Amino acid sequence: MGKDSQTILHQTFYYQPYIKYQGKLVVTVYDMISEIFPQYFPDGNTISLLKRRCCERADKVIAISHRTKNDLVRFFGIPPEKIVVIHLSSSLKGNNASPSVRPFREPYLFFVGQRDDYKNFGGLIEAFATSESLKKSFHIVCFGGEPLSSSENVWLKKLGIEARVHNVRGSDELLCDYYRNAEAFICPSFYEGFGIPILEAMELSCPVICSNIGSIPEVAGDAAVYFDPADTVSLQYAMETTLFDKNRLDDLKKRGLERQSMFSWARCAEETLAVYNSLFQ
Repeated sequence: MGKDSQTILHQTFYYQPYIKYQGKLVVTVYDMISEIFPQYFPDGNTISLLKRRCCERADKVIAISHRTKNDLVRFFGIPPEKIVVIHLSSSLKGNNASPSVRPFREPYLFFVGQRDDYKNFGGLIEAFATSESLKKSFHIVCFGGEPLSSSENVWLKKLGIEARVHNVRGSDELLCDYYRNAEAFICPSFYEGFGIPILEAMELSCPVICSNIGSIPEVAGDAAVYFDPADTVSLQYAMETTLFDKNRLDDLKKRGLERQSMFSWARCAEETLAVYNSLFQ
């Protein structure tokens, strides 16, 4: 047996391993966004080709959701039995016992991450801007991503809500404070390979209102209010019928805490180790 015969190379991104490697190969695939939305990724063909080659060459493929697994089968024709689904968890676990400081004075809706393309921030803004009750009662705080651009500010001003949309960045501790004090976390994305911010919100008792497509329902389960991200009326209705109902918000907080407890990095590590062990049985 060669010296590499009992070794495992686990690729967490897509690249060509050195040619003489003779051991087992595992690759983790996080999403199929560049295949589903090629118009948003100018270099998507190169990434997609590398991803396909890695998956075809691998002894096992780890997908972070059943949706990602199904998309791997659909787009690349990877045999389902070669793919193992291992869910992720939240990296904010452990910060949720810290004292909370209210970082924003007014009631606000919380959005996390990049705002462009398939993240559908525009759909959230349109639904918000056309609702008098939402505009009067809430602000929108976006955490992370780039600062609001000049074109975004012009757009928000045209809609008459430039004073009610804010972008902030900071530490994990600050992120936790924003989750804890938000009226709700809104995830309007057209697609997510998993959706870690959903778990972050749930573990910090922040009600979740989210899209009904991609892997999002797989993560959120029965602990969220869903809407069709392609329909701003659906998004607006979900927010209006949830945000003014204290009992419903309290129920979402309770369900969220129960739901997020199903996901852990310890479980993720154990299941990954099981994949490794299976390669030598």
